[in-house]
Amino acid sequence: MSNTLPNPIHRTASWGIWVSTGALCLAAFFLGFYLWWAVTGRTDFRAELLSQLDISHPVEAYSGWQFAIGTILWMIVDMMGVWMLWKIRRLFIAIRHGGMFSPDTAQLLRSIGWIVFALGPLSIFSLAIASTVMNFFLVQTGFSISIAIEDTDVYAMVIGLVIVALGHIMLEATRLNDENRAFV
Repeated sequence: MSNTLPNPIHRTASWGIWVSTGALCLAAFFLGFYLWWAVTGRTDFRAELLSQLDISHPVEAYSGWQFAIGTILWMIVDMMGVWMLWKIRRLFIAIRHGGMFSPDTAQLLRSIGWIVFALGPLSIFSLAIASTVMNFFLVQTGFSISIAIEDTDVYAMVIGLVIVALGHIMLEATRLNDENRAFV
């Protein structure tokens, strides 16, 4: 397939590269910022983390590394979001340089779909796992876990599967296009 794309697709891919790069940088900055706060001992952030995890132990009972582990577990969905933004950026680059229908764009679209799908279960379990681990750091005799399923988690899983299906359709379209060119 030639590298010349219709002007709207080329323009959208170019804008997509810039916007996804900006979003990726912003998301990575905030992830690093929160992790830095957790490790360096920002008491207000640590208190907020314990509040979000419904933990009643005092802030002073935990070490910096325990807060870092809790923060990582608490923000695993955001980390997946950063990974998804990286894949989206790569998708726009592939569309701009290789065209809409190529094996690379189909593969990237499928991997984005699987990430979106994974965001549903991760969103359900990340808060519960972070809370359980933080409680286990202090009370090692037993643990309890509670999860909450929201409608957006189910939507993410369904939309992720739709994106995966679109990736398969794009791959099949690429194969048909190549087959068509072979006959001409």
